[in-house]
Amino acid sequence: MNINQYWKAGIAVLLVVMSFCAGWYINGLRWQSKLDKIDLAHAEETAEALRQAQQVNAGLLARIKQSAEGYQALEEKNAQETAKLKQDLKNAQKKNPLPAGCQLDADRLRIIQNAVTAANHRAP
Repeated sequence: MNINQYWKAGIAVLLVVMSFCAGWYINGLRWQSKLDKIDLAHAEETAEALRQAQQVNAGLLARIKQSAEGYQALEEKNAQETAKLKQDLKNAQKKNPLPAGCQLDADRLRIIQNAVTAANHRAP
């Protein structure tokens, strides 16, 4: 073989190697593009899931706050009722002390009955 044929064979081998490398590189770019699209879709799905979770969380927090405010208002109302009933009972004791036979008068009986009714109507 002469040198010219070696050059031709070398160039042919070089072209085959370069074609293989170029194909490898282009295929890598194609797969990287697919992976990037998958990563982007996953990131968007994750962001949407987080937004939904935050909305649910905000709704739950609002319900908890509303329940707490309702409970606080109920507790204040109950405390006021209890204080009024205690004061009524104190006033009844001052105005009319308990007799020796321990018979409850109508005033005390009414106050105790009001306290029982109020206690039975309170929410747990």
